Amino acid sequence: MALNFKASNIAKAESKTGKNFFKVIQEMAGVPSFSDLMFLFLAGGATEEEFDNAFGEGIEEAMLKITEGLNESGFLGQKVDTKELKGAISKKA
Repeated sequence: MALNFKASNIAKAESKTGKNFFKVIQEMAGVPSFSDLMFLFLAGGATEEEFDNAFGEGIEEAMLKITEGLNESGFLGQKVDTKELKGAISKKA
């Protein structure tokens, strides 16, 4: 499952949750809450069930899915080598 952070998905998630996409992105630099992580899955076009399934694979995999989606959508400002990031996460696990 790839997250697709297109405008309509983000708008739907903001309407559903009352959260602001850019504020949640800004808060990701600290320790994100589960509700913020779920919001990002919803903003990426995923369902709550897909959110639960992703976390069943481990928090690292769920965070990687978010990072990959944000990266592909251009929200990280510069391209992040997600393959390198995934390798680094795998080494720590």
